[in-house]
Amino acid sequence: MKKQLFHISAGLLLLSPLSLFAEDVKVPAPTIIIQESSTTEDVASSTEASSTRQTFTECSQQAIEDRDTTIASSRAIYNTSMSKSLTERKNREKAAVAVKNEDDKKTAIKASVETYKNQAKSAQNTLTHARKLAWSTFENDIEKCRELKSEEVNKESEISFSSATATLKKVEIQETRSLGDTIKAQFENLKSLFN
Repeated sequence: MKKQLFHISAGLLLLSPLSLFAEDVKVPAPTIIIQESSTTEDVASSTEASSTRQTFTECSQQAIEDRDTTIASSRAIYNTSMSKSLTERKNREKAAVAVKNEDDKKTAIKASVETYKNQAKSAQNTLTHARKLAWSTFENDIEKCRELKSEEVNKESEISFSSATATLKKVEIQETRSLGDTIKAQFENLKSLFN
């Protein structure tokens, strides 16, 4: 009696997942597996891909080089101009201090300071304009690099798509078992347990 009770409960335990499984079974869609072979076209397209990156990289590097060279050059011009202005102010003030008449001395010092202020303002405006121009040119150059990259990526995708379709070797559709086949297999497994 205990053996029969054990077999019945074991059978129910084994069948209960089957009934739950039968309700929740979702048959997956067929899977398509594409196998490609490596050909010279694939190697050529990968070489073109790396040259695209190099072209974009080189373009970006050149834009950075041009920007920073321009900024450094304009900064050097600014420094030279400011140094010259300071030297001129120093010499004018030294000469003004030597003047005997107090009114002429004040006028000469004031003229020296005003000349220095104007030269410093001019040098600063020139530097600011040069930096803005360098950055504007840099942004335009980078935009051209991005367009270049976009065009080359489009060409790459066309080449890789055509080579993939040309080298397509085999398409396998993986068959899935139907719900009825799955249930039959479960019953066969249960039968083998009791035999």
